[in-house]
Amino acid sequence: MRTKISTVFAVLLCSATAAAWADFVVLETDADAFRTGQLLAGDVTVSLGENERIVLLSADGSIVAISGPYEGVPRGRDAQDVDVRNALAHLIDNSDNLHATLGSTRAAPQRPGDPPDERDAWHLDPFSSGNQCVLSGRDVVFWRADDTAALQLVLQRPGKNGDGAIDWPTGASTASWPAAIPLVSGELYVVRRKGWMDNAMIRVVVLDSAISETLQTAIAWLAINGCRSQARILLRQLP
Repeated sequence: MRTKISTVFAVLLCSATAAAWADFVVLETDADAFRTGQLLAGDVTVSLGENERIVLLSADGSIVAISGPYEGVPRGRDAQDVDVRNALAHLIDNSDNLHATLGSTRAAPQRPGDPPDERDAWHLDPFSSGNQCVLSGRDVVFWRADDTAALQLVLQRPGKNGDGAIDWPTGASTASWPAAIPLVSGELYVVRRKGWMDNAMIRVVVLDSAISETLQTAIAWLAINGCRSQARILLRQLP
């Protein structure tokens, strides 16, 4: 039975994911008070001085530019002159995003010739350490590139007893999250292979499923939550 994430997990977040859903993401700014990748609530007061400008991506996918002098809640004109692809690519590569990745962890060896375009952006990669995102209310599955043989990995939550098996039969590229292991947003999980020294350490971040309704919004929210490889998969789909 596949594990589904209840929407209640979206509010049971640790400090790394407490603001995973907000009304605006800062795409571009030359104002000292803001930075690229910052999350802004819809009712926040934006203060801009003369000649300052900020470009925001709203939760519904709209892109809004606000020019100073300005004081008030985020309101502005549609930003027609913004290179959205370039702005999102910068957001993905920005190391100063609000939600840091795990930092230095030991990852399992990557598979040669791994075709990332075949992976669904919302599937977890069990061979890579770092933040990975899933959607609330959706089945949680792991993906592998090589399905020529059966494979079993072990999933553990550090500091907790017990483990769960991630099983791929021959010919299967996806495997379900083990029902025996609770999925808690913001928590760390270790994925290992029996008899192997290397492992991957993943922090799973649960995002509101509404972000997936608009491609650029999904990319932005993946990026600011440190799920960069997933964001890059979706960026390749952006026209």
